[in-house]
Amino acid sequence: MFLDTLIAHGKLCPKPMVGDESMWLRFKEAIKPVLNKQKLDYLGISAFHKKGYKGAGIKIASRESDKTTHGAMVADILKQIAPDADIVLKENYQKGTDADIYTTSSFYASDTYKQHKETAAKLYGEDVLLCCAVGNEGDSSQTELSKNECWTSIGACDLENSIPKRMYYSSITPDLDFVSLTNMETKDGKFTGTSCATPVFASMCALVQEYFKDKIGRKLTNRELLDFVKYNCIDLYEVGRDDKTGYGIFVLPEPENIDINKYVEEEGYMDEKYGYVVYNDFDAIPSWGQDAVSKAIKLGILKGTGKGLGLTETELKTMVWFDRLGLLTKPNPQEDDIILPPKQ
Repeated sequence: MFLDTLIAHGKLCPKPMVGDESMWLRFKEAIKPVLNKQKLDYLGISAFHKKGYKGAGIKIASRESDKTTHGAMVADILKQIAPDADIVLKENYQKGTDADIYTTSSFYASDTYKQHKETAAKLYGEDVLLCCAVGNEGDSSQTELSKNECWTSIGACDLENSIPKRMYYSSITPDLDFVSLTNMETKDGKFTGTSCATPVFASMCALVQEYFKDKIGRKLTNRELLDFVKYNCIDLYEVGRDDKTGYGIFVLPEPENIDINKYVEEEGYMDEKYGYVVYNDFDAIPSWGQDAVSKAIKLGILKGTGKGLGLTETELKTMVWFDRLGLLTKPNPQEDDIILPPKQ
């Protein structure tokens, strides 16, 4: 309509001159209004787009079908935020997926914790980020998938005078992980509920994955990615995690301000899923354990040097005790390794 007005007032030619059509198309694109601009700006999405991060090389799979209005709105949100991502719709994750991120805002009676536990654990272990809506039931209920620790559950909030506020209907539960913005405009109308907030969150994670792939040559693991999200959350309710807003609303930092080393695990880390510390890098091993590890490597008791040690804290402590007791030797030259305690 704006172009028509300019043409009517003689400010623009109704048709581009020969050879100028590409310029005309670029001009139309430049003045085309951006849907949800205020919200994209607030979430840091616009800044990522300006730096060229739009989800390229990242695959997002959705359970929804664009043959329904609900599914079409999910697809629209994914394309608005991660326009360069490979977006696949109507994918049944239970049959496996090669996606980097899987999102769903649709739920079925078969979505029981028991039914999906094994598949979800397998995909989580393969570093597929599983995102689901927590539900729109307030304090009365939540979606079944959100009860599974392998799914990242998303609640809804919206901006009031540029300040994020929790939506009254967003399900309240200790299983809630994060909230994101809802009431987003799409070509099919306004998209509401946690069904909207979930693809917003999922597609933001696609931008993060493209950024790190560009900077360090690989995507973040689920643990690294979720740590990045937590670190860049704004608390909306109680300090820390709470039942109403989880860890808060995830806001992308300015790309140039990201301290990459803060999020990339080259050192010892706590595996929250299994509850033990793992040291992958010799330099990350505490000073009290380095002598014993060095000796174990020289004796051939411990395999590996540099990156990839995969030594748990329990194993490290056992190794130090063996060393102090004078037992850190090969008891039998025919054996390659001593038997260390199992991971706890």
